[in-house]
This record gives sequence, C-alpha cells and structure tokens, in this order.
Amino acid sequence: DVAWFGLARQAPLSHAEDVVGADWGYYYLSGEQVDYCRYPVHSLNNIGGRHENWIASTNTSLKGNIMLGFDDLVSISYFGDWLRGYYFESGKTIFDALNETYSNISKIDEKLAKEDEKLRAACKKYGEEYLDILYASLRQSIAAHKLIRDKDGKVIFLSKECCSNGCIGTVDVSYPSIPLYLLANTEYVKGMMRPIFKFARMPVWKYDFAPHDVGTYPICSGQVYGLKRENGYVKTMFPGTHPDLYLFPASCDVFEYDMQMPVEECANMIIMAYACLCRDGDVEFVKENYDLLAKWVKYLEDFGLKPENQLCTDDFAGHLANNINLAIKATVGIGCFAKLAAAMGEDGSRYRSVAESFAKEIEDFGKKFTHIPITWDSGEETFSLKYNMLFDRILGLGLFSEETLEREISCYLTKIEKVGVPLDSRSDRAKTDWIVWVAAMVDDKEKRDALLRGISVFMKETSDRMPFGDYYFCKEGVRRNFTNRTVQGGCFAILLRDF
Repeated sequence: DVAWFGLARQAPLSHAEDVVGADWGYYYLSGEQVDYCRYPVHSLNNIGGRHENWIASTNTSLKGNIMLGFDDLVSISYFGDWLRGYYFESGKTIFDALNETYSNISKIDEKLAKEDEKLRAACKKYGEEYLDILYASLRQSIAAHKLIRDKDGKVIFLSKECCSNGCIGTVDVSYPSIPLYLLANTEYVKGMMRPIFKFARMPVWKYDFAPHDVGTYPICSGQVYGLKRENGYVKTMFPGTHPDLYLFPASCDVFEYDMQMPVEECANMIIMAYACLCRDGDVEFVKENYDLLAKWVKYLEDFGLKPENQLCTDDFAGHLANNINLAIKATVGIGCFAKLAAAMGEDGSRYRSVAESFAKEIEDFGKKFTHIPITWDSGEETFSLKYNMLFDRILGLGLFSEETLEREISCYLTKIEKVGVPLDSRSDRAKTDWIVWVAAMVDDKEKRDALLRGISVFMKETSDRMPFGDYYFCKEGVRRNFTNRTVQGGCFAILLRDF
C-alpha cells in the first residue's frame, strides 16, 4: 500500500530563495503491515478548506518496514532545461524507487554496514570524536546537493548555499566541501565545476576571473551574487525570482565588481581541477576547460600575491585588502596549474617559478613575526587560520616549508577557546571546515586532537537543537546562522592524508 499527498495545484520550480523548500511534488508513505487512518485536517494553503489527508500509524503488535519517498517532479532548471533528478532521468518513477528499495532492503543495509565499517576503520587512528564529526558532516553535506545529468549526459552536482543566500553551485562552497567527494568519486567534484565552466563561457560574463555561482537554488539562471540592484536595472521579487541572466548579451553590465571574489574563485577552480586529476588521471576533463583555467591562472599571477580589497569565501567577515591567506590560495592555485600544464604536454616550469616566488615572499614576511599575520600591512597582533595551505601538502606541491606550518600551528594552539579556534583575530567566530583543514596538516596527534576537540564539544553541548552548523562563536558556543551546509564535507580533510 502507498499513501501519497501533495498540493492540488502543482507549480514546480515556482520560486527560489534561501531557507525555502519545495512546496511542489508529492510525498509517499509506504509500508508492510501498516494500518492507514484517514483524518480530515485543515490546510494552511487553502484557507477555510478541509481536506482528507492520509496519515499512517503502526500497531505495536505488527512488524514490517516503512518507507518515505518524495518525488519533486522537476529537480533543477539548468540554463533553460528543466531536468529531473539523476535517478529519474532514464525514465524510472517514484514507484520504481519504492519497489527497488523494498526489494533490496537487506542488501542496502548490508552495503551501508560495510561503508560504515570502512569509515570506522579509516578513522580508527584519529579517534572516536573525529568519527562523530564525520557522521554529522556526511548527512549535512550530501543532503544539500542535487544530482542530475545535463543534456550531454554529463554529471552535474549542485549545492544549495543554505542559510547564507541560497545560491546554487557556489564555487567557494564547493571548494571546502571537496575532501568528502574526492574520497567518494571525483565525478561529484567535476559535477560541481561544470556549471561554472558553462556560465563562464556565456557573453554576459565578461570578467577574466571565475564566477561565484550560477543562480539561486534550484534555478541555474546565471550568477546572482553581486547583481546590480540600483536604478531598477535588475529587479528581483521575493521569493528570489531572477531573470535568465545567462541569456543577457555582453552589452549588459549587470554585476557589481566590488562584490566579486576574483582571486578566491580562480584559485578554487584550478585547485579543484588538479585535485581531480591527481585522484583519477582524467586529462580529458582538464583539456575541455584548459582555456578558462589558463585565463584564470593569469589573473592569479597578476593580482594574487597582494589581493586588492575584496571578498573571499569568508565573506561574512567582510572585505579585506592584502589578505595573506588569500595570497596563499593564489600561490597554491598557480602551483597546481603548473602541474595541469605539464599534464597537457606544456612546459609548466614558469608557473612553478611564480608559485615558488610567491611562497618565498610570504614566508620571508612571516619570519619577521612569530607567525604570519592576517594581512601584508598588519603585525603579529593579528592572525588567521592559513587553511589554504592544505592542498599544498595533500597534493605534494611542497611550496611552503614545514617550519612555516609549525609556527602557524603553534600560534593556533594558543588561541583555542572552549568550542574551537577562531577563524582570525577580528572575532571569536569559528568555522568547522577550516578548523579540520588545519588539523589535517598536523602530524602530532595531541596537537590535532586539541584543535578538533572544540568541534566535538560544540556538537554535544550547544543549546541549539539545530543541524550541525559550521559557523559559531567559539567562546560561547552559539551558532551563527549557518546550518544544513554542504561545506561540512570539508571535515573529511584529515582522511585525505591517507589517500
């Protein structure tokens, strides 16, 4: 038996906004040996009306399985194409999903048990507290993505920037999440990148750096971050409808430059591309997008060492000029491109030399202090987590020395609060993904555990009964806005050490 319910009037993809879910589609409740009771209930969507909804209840004397399903009818609007979810794109239906699940419950449970055991084994040397963090992170990261195929049959893996602005396919949300997906299957990471490459080739995107996003979830209509909103040039209405920006001609000037993240997104895309290549050796993916990557590395060469006043992925902290952590990301990005160039049969030595010169200048500046300050124009009274060094180590680039890293870690250990390490000296706000990225660079178990312990305490003791948040104040343990976030995939960074 299957009970189903949904709105009488269906309007798929009728709105897009942060902290707004689909009110279209149908929910299915199916079970074995389940009693169904029919109750008349008030419907908030039809004021004054009464409708009969199916509600199931089980008798404790009965045994069986209960399945919940949701069919959203249409999953994503992808640059004008209305696409169903990955499972449904070959013609399967929600009833196929229910039947396949029911017929394979024992096999599914067995497979999940094996995956759980594999994760436990991988975390054994890192401790139970870290395993707990990964259990929570896995749910948060995967649940806020949608998996589809485009018309060419290529995998597209789209995130929602939950509790931030609702953007879809945000590059600087993809970047922190990739440790989980590099471990699982690089197609997920490539699926994050393909929409960005696609939009970057459209006439309306005239910049020589990478875009930030491709729309507002679940509609890929073109970047919405930093849209001009003055003088009625680009009008939006709540909840979050946007024009099809991807159709705009090059003559349209729709973006505010100072709200872009040029160094951030260029380096993110290049690092992600090389990380995939290291994992799967797929040169074709690099070849397809090499022209854009080459343009973006040029931007990093010109502007990456001492970034102008601009945003980075930590945009909640505001603009920051001369951001050294951002300079480190640019350095790693250029180093990664040197490897990509070599994979394409080109001489990457020039890019390697640029990356080495950037790294040397950063390290020489840092030696004037006990640690590297937050900016080129500040002193050791400031600090910031230099989490962007992670892929220098994971990918074996060797741009930054062990001495530099150890000095940084020593600084962070003195900043630990009850529930974590602050992101930087501007506030006591903490970010779980970046703390774990830093911990992933630490070889000493005691130091690594000290960095991670605050996250575990936050998870277990916070008074907020909300999904595991990645952004909170580490003195008080109070969550700050972000929940249901895909970036929690970054908490898997420590496991990258072993692969």
